[in-house]
Amino acid sequence: MFSILSAVVVFGAIIFIHELGHFLLAKANGIGVVEFSLGMGPRLVSVEKGETRYSLKLLPFGGSCMMLGEDANATDPKAFNSKPVWARISVIAAGPFFNFLLAFLLAMVLVARLGYDAPVIAQVREGFPAAQAGLKPGDRIVRINGSSIHFYREIVTQLAMHPQETLRVTVERTAGVADTDGAYAVPAGTGGSGAQGEHPEVGQAASGGSDGGAVAGGDAPDGNLPGDSGAAPDGSGTGGVGGAVSGDGRRERFTVSLTPQYAQDTGSYLIGIVSGGSSTMPGSVFALVQYSFYEIEYWIRTTVQSLGMMFRGQVGADDIAGPVRIVSIIGDTVEEATPYGLGWVMLSLANMMLLLSANLGVMNLLPIPALDGGRLLFLFIEAIRRKPIDKEKEGLVHLAGMVALMILMVVVLFHDIWSLFG
Repeated sequence: MFSILSAVVVFGAIIFIHELGHFLLAKANGIGVVEFSLGMGPRLVSVEKGETRYSLKLLPFGGSCMMLGEDANATDPKAFNSKPVWARISVIAAGPFFNFLLAFLLAMVLVARLGYDAPVIAQVREGFPAAQAGLKPGDRIVRINGSSIHFYREIVTQLAMHPQETLRVTVERTAGVADTDGAYAVPAGTGGSGAQGEHPEVGQAASGGSDGGAVAGGDAPDGNLPGDSGAAPDGSGTGGVGGAVSGDGRRERFTVSLTPQYAQDTGSYLIGIVSGGSSTMPGSVFALVQYSFYEIEYWIRTTVQSLGMMFRGQVGADDIAGPVRIVSIIGDTVEEATPYGLGWVMLSLANMMLLLSANLGVMNLLPIPALDGGRLLFLFIEAIRRKPIDKEKEGLVHLAGMVALMILMVVVLFHDIWSLFG
């Protein structure tokens, strides 16, 4: 029962913030709001205050901010479509923006409490490309294939999406770095998961594991790939150093090419690095804000990449979670965190809320009729043409989109139920 209640709270909070964005910007622009509701279906509770009806509905998987004259050619000065185009754009964009804002605030809480999984190598497996290229414990990965790396999770994602492709890895090494076992201790009271795994994972705190083990098992270990100038054996074909070594006497950067190697023990392609399972704490408020932005950037980019993989057929139906499966995942998260106290439960739920809020923000910006992105597309066309599109025709397009989304939701719900109980 507590798990279901937790899922309802998570969904409710994300949807409330989204609709609140629309509501506040509508009010700020003098637009009449007919109904502000949480949930879908028949009303459970409804209160009318001023011009707006506030409702709580039966199904906790949606919400709405119904504005006056939204899909019609209206003449009322408080109607949505009587307002300037940029005012309407701000109202529609406010929903996804508020989701990203919520995700950022949650990221700040999590990074401040747990730290982040720095892309620093703890151990290097002998016989794999990382070792052949001369990478060492303590090395920090800063770029892969031209993309900046801020978390170890990003290394795991790169390997998962490019399992057999050669990676161009830029490494930062501190002069005099020692070859250790990578037992990077978690500062007392941070709540991060240590190398011994005495606490459950909560987002930024990542459990230890090899690069390939993480890909195969879905964990997010922390670590990165370093290389040593001239250390790669000739003709190895798996690791090599490219470019000049630069440094300021304390740190040096260099780039290596690593081709993942198949490992019999994991059944996956590895570069041969192991994470330390530790958390790095921000050293200042600036660093906290910076890594909170990196956290949001990571989830937004991952969502967009996942959508791309889905459209290319690289992601199957079993990899897509609908509302029922998400409720189940939230329930499992709460169950695993409960033995460690209410604080861990709250942090686990905050992490799930961060992920889902960023995901909802991205999904709502897709240029699909009935979604915010579809409405924004029509508004931007109007801004470019300097001439409004007939609102009744636009309304029909959004209605068709809503019907298609409802059919898709039914299909996803059926698949969720089938996969859980079939």
